[in-house]
Amino acid sequence: MDVNEGSLRTKDDRGRTVSMLDPYTLHLLRRHDAIPTDALAVLAADLGSGLTRITRFLFVLGIVCVVPGVIAFVVHLIAIIKAGGMVWPLPWWLLVANVWIVPFVLWVAAGQARARSVRSVMIKHLRCPHCGYDLRMLQADPTDGATTCPECGCAWRLSEYANADSA
Repeated sequence: MDVNEGSLRTKDDRGRTVSMLDPYTLHLLRRHDAIPTDALAVLAADLGSGLTRITRFLFVLGIVCVVPGVIAFVVHLIAIIKAGGMVWPLPWWLLVANVWIVPFVLWVAAGQARARSVRSVMIKHLRCPHCGYDLRMLQADPTDGATTCPECGCAWRLSEYANADSA
């Protein structure tokens, strides 16, 4: 299995869409083939499990939106069974919105929030978010200021993240 399989996606600083490693997941799975053990432990500790304030909010919002829709649908089905036919019309879009669309939108939003935090932590520790390569001794390209990873070819502007952390 590839270490990037089923992982988060982002765009590098030259616009190329790439998958990212999740250091916390790699640390839990004891997958030290991409990043050395000590560095992976530091990255995982800095990143955390992903249960940030926004993720908890999205999870609660999902429950608040989905549970009433499912309950209304079950109550409607019970009423249909007891009455032997349609009792009161339940709009089909209510079930679709509550059971499929709302959780999907919240899942995507939580994934994007996770991808942003993984990217910033990996670059803060001078690791390529795509392959985990150590970017410490590499020079930035003078034309766009991005450091190109020699392992995978992804480009990252390391100075932007260093400036954001010191501010």
